[in-house]
Amino acid sequence: MASLRPLSESPYGFAAIAQEDGKILYIAGVQSPRPQPEAAVEVLFPGGEYLVLSGQGGLSRLAFDRLEDEAFGDILNDNYEYVYTGHPIAEVLTNGNPMDAEVEVWVPVTKRKAN
Repeated sequence: MASLRPLSESPYGFAAIAQEDGKILYIAGVQSPRPQPEAAVEVLFPGGEYLVLSGQGGLSRLAFDRLEDEAFGDILNDNYEYVYTGHPIAEVLTNGNPMDAEVEVWVPVTKRKAN
C-alpha cells in the first residue's frame, strides 16, 4: 500500500474480493489511472448496476463483514429482483479511519431473468 498511495487519485481506501482460477482473492489497493508498479495487479470493475450498502462505526473489517452478510444473507435472496454477477466486490473505506470506519460495499448485480 505504501508504494501505491502516491498513485492514488482518491482519498478512499479500496479492497476487492475477486475469484481467479477457482480461488478467492482479497486485494487492497487504490484507484489510479497511472501505470501500476511491477508487483501490483489490476482489478477492473465492470460497468453495470451495483447494490451499494453503507455503514459506520467500529473496525472497518467488522463493518465490511456486516454489510456483506446483509447483502448475501438478507437482500440477495430468491425474492430480490437482482442477482450477484460473480464479478469483483468492492470494499471502500470512505473516511480513511479503519478504527472508526465509514464504509461502503459495492456488489455487482444484474436483473434476475423472468422464469
